[in-house]
Amino acid sequence: MAPALAMTDHRPLAPTQDELALLTLMSHGYTDEVIAQKLGLTARTLRRRLRSAMDKLGAASRFEAGYRLARSGWLEAEPGERGL
Repeated sequence: MAPALAMTDHRPLAPTQDELALLTLMSHGYTDEVIAQKLGLTARTLRRRLRSAMDKLGAASRFEAGYRLARSGWLEAEPGERGL
């Protein structure tokens, strides 16, 4: 069962720019190690930020996070769009 959506006035909280960057890279199939390297993070920090972003989306899995992100309209078309 997915955790409850993080809500503000009955709306899900939007991921931060950093969370969107890592979720976008994740949705394009990059491994945690590659994402961490691209964003200049340690693997542990990446996993912590990923968990925070997934909680905001109300996602229990990486797949569900990608699905919810795509449906939200927050997903970037290409990982290089923001210079990643």
